[in-house]
Amino acid sequence: MTDKKTFPRTLHALSTITLPDETFSPSAWGSLGTLVNRGQQVEVSEARYEATKDRAGNSWMDLTEEEQEARWGEVRFRWGASPDDVRPWDRDEGLKNLLRETELAEARKLENTAERADAVATIFQKYGRGQTSSTVAYIG
Repeated sequence: MTDKKTFPRTLHALSTITLPDETFSPSAWGSLGTLVNRGQQVEVSEARYEATKDRAGNSWMDLTEEEQEARWGEVRFRWGASPDDVRPWDRDEGLKNLLRETELAEARKLENTAERADAVATIFQKYGRGQTSSTVAYIG
């Protein structure tokens, strides 16, 4: 159970989640909140925690990892800072490719050959080399 005396607390996302804004009201139309993507961390205030409570006074932020797994089929968040091995692109190949290509485009603008080679190598180490070709075929 979350102890109210420990706020603010740091939470990091393991999948995309929505945190309600501190001024969230269940009677408000629509969804007000902040989208938190995998690998991001946020400070949760007591007000934001209180906004996650249901009618019975239970908050999904109090769920253990086992309870998250049972409820959603995955662990969606953990308390504490985001570890280095939780990266936004781990479960999104499209995002990984986009980030790699964006960073490669910037690295290729470097005029110094050695700096450019080091930057490209760092990008490949971070994201992998990526797909070098693709095949499209009709099977009918």
